[in-house]
Amino acid sequence: MCETFWIMISAIATALMAIATFITIAITLKQNREAIRARLLFSILRKDDAVFLKIANVGNSVATDIHIHFSRNFKEMLLADGLREKFESLEQISFSIDAKDAKYYKIIPTMDEDGGGFYTYGEKERFTQKDINEWHKRNDKIEFVVSGTYNGIYQFNERMSIYAFLNVGAVEINEVASVLRRQNELLKKIESALQPLRVSK
Repeated sequence: MCETFWIMISAIATALMAIATFITIAITLKQNREAIRARLLFSILRKDDAVFLKIANVGNSVATDIHIHFSRNFKEMLLADGLREKFESLEQISFSIDAKDAKYYKIIPTMDEDGGGFYTYGEKERFTQKDINEWHKRNDKIEFVVSGTYNGIYQFNERMSIYAFLNVGAVEINEVASVLRRQNELLKKIESALQPLRVSK
């Protein structure tokens, strides 16, 4: 009876150890998959005279079978018809992005110095600086959504605006400038206070 009891305890302990090992292996495999999988990151940046939507794969493996959709208000706010057509075409295909790589999609036209300083898209559409400025005023704060799937299992649904991305740097620079001005004023006050203590040569 006693021997049978200990055999049962031993069998139960062995089974529990096997289950624990299986769970540990499963967790480790999941963590490894998460560590090496593709990860898409969306942002908006200014480069030269244009604004781009940047889709970066910050993960450690290729992002494949990317299907993307842009909310209607995003496509409607685009200044150039050619750009709108390009984003609509992008919705109709699937594409890939290598690990640690990115794709850039122009949101506003680029300045064409040879064409007399106009913003151009293709050969047919031309815009002035005033057109671009007015476009920014109307559209920078509009929130739009970029959604879709990749690698057959991962989903994304990003709410973004041009203002949120392009003005962060300006805010940071303004804050740094403000701090530097305060430090400069403080140094002037210290210098003024120390002036009477200086020994004349």
